[in-house]
Amino acid sequence: MANLAIQEGTAEVARQFLERLLAESPDFQFGAGPTLYGQVLLELGELETAMAHLEKQAKVRRHPADLLMRAKIHQQRGDTAATKTLLEDLILMIRSSPKFFQQEHSSTLKAAQKLLKAL
Repeated sequence: MANLAIQEGTAEVARQFLERLLAESPDFQFGAGPTLYGQVLLELGELETAMAHLEKQAKVRRHPADLLMRAKIHQQRGDTAATKTLLEDLILMIRSSPKFFQQEHSSTLKAAQKLLKAL
């Protein structure tokens, strides 16, 4: 439902759904839900809330998409050093992972490399 709401441009509906899901179902803390929630917050322009959420998630799990979103927030804040550090960490994480993980996150890797090159 959250993916559909995001695709249809109704990020607020996705936000409400994901907030309820994550609050009521701890099992979803390790799936796609937290990453989608961060994405929704970014689409709504809530950078500080998104960063707080993503940093909280980083203590529990390291997901490539979360790292990329955090780097983009740092970039929007003008913090080039933090952006560069996160991107380099992300690229290293993906490249040093098993092939199936590299394939699964190849688009995130390309986005990170492109953003790093643009700095």
